[in-house]
Amino acid sequence: MLLPSGFQLERARALLADPGDITTDDIKEFISLSWARAARLQRITRWAVAAVAAIILIAGATVGYLQWDKARQLAGQEVALAHAQANILAELSAAKLSHNDFDSALRLAARGTRIDLALPTGKTRASPAAAALAAAVSQANWRFALGGHASPVTSAAFSPDGSRIVTASDDKTARIWDAASAKEIAVLRGHGTGMFSSSVHSAVFSPDGSRIVTASEDNIALAAELAGRSVAIFVTTGGESAALAAKAATSTISPFGVL
Repeated sequence: MLLPSGFQLERARALLADPGDITTDDIKEFISLSWARAARLQRITRWAVAAVAAIILIAGATVGYLQWDKARQLAGQEVALAHAQANILAELSAAKLSHNDFDSALRLAARGTRIDLALPTGKTRASPAAAALAAAVSQANWRFALGGHASPVTSAAFSPDGSRIVTASDDKTARIWDAASAKEIAVLRGHGTGMFSSSVHSAVFSPDGSRIVTASEDNIALAAELAGRSVAIFVTTGGESAALAAKAATSTISPFGVL
């Protein structure tokens, strides 16, 4: 049992020294009442601490919910704005298509379709942009779409016999395709070691169709077989002017299939 301190301790000592008319039972009752009062104060303190903790938890949960709800609303608004942008592009594509401007119609519809495809699944029930793209493709009388490059295509050329297509791209590759089925035959890699960006600017077939030469801003022109194996590397110097010279080299290949 803890003894009182200060003034209360002195009173306790005086009471023990001279209890007067107070009996032992009175002292026991006093102690019992004191313990009951202390226990009651402890309970009140625990309830107060618990109430404060509950208030803090409720406040934290409320703030968290409000932040989550605000983020959800902002995300919903962003999705709506993106879908609205895609719809506008679809309308512009339809307008271009009505004037037989197939190239612009395809570009606008493709851009809108990419926006819709990037939206969360289930957020849009219909994509006018995709419908506009289908309409533009059908009216453009395209036979195939060569899809494989990860960046814009910078050039495309048929082989001399028309059976193959070679494309060059900003994704640092050139690709060979079967013109009849649009199937990818080979991927030509090797550019990207120079001080300039390694976009492949152009790619052409040799006159006999057995080899391909590519040119890039990395100051390198590569000659490769149709299977994709590099057979010659031509390195130029002089920065961008040399890279442009390498690009120009692909426009002319000798009748013997060499630069």
